[in-house]
Amino acid sequence: MNKKISNERGYTLLELIIVLAIIGILTSISTPFFGKFKESAAQKADEATAVTIVNAIRLYYMDTQETFNEFLISENGEKISNEVVYREYLEEVPKPQKTSEKAFRVKIDKNENILIYYDKNGGLGEQLYPKNIP
Repeated sequence: MNKKISNERGYTLLELIIVLAIIGILTSISTPFFGKFKESAAQKADEATAVTIVNAIRLYYMDTQETFNEFLISENGEKISNEVVYREYLEEVPKPQKTSEKAFRVKIDKNENILIYYDKNGGLGEQLYPKNIP
């Protein structure tokens, strides 16, 4: 019986450390790249929520026959009305997906256009709806 002794060995500790270092470097490079996708997805989700808010307010006005002037006209806009939520046009007061934002604001201009903004310390922040396309 001839038994062949194999000279094959596993990886050395140095080789394993080098591979782990390369994986760490690639991970640190790719993490900010994927973070941008998360922020972009949150922005798109908030834009979709803004459209839902506008549709709920329009349905509210069609059903109640109120004018926009009786509801939300102010310089800084208003937070989403509990009346719209109470009457089940929205399931709950929507909250932004973007972690840097706390609430939405609704403003209705003199032409009865519904505008949705982020809340910025009680005032109007970035406009979400309608999205101005340059």
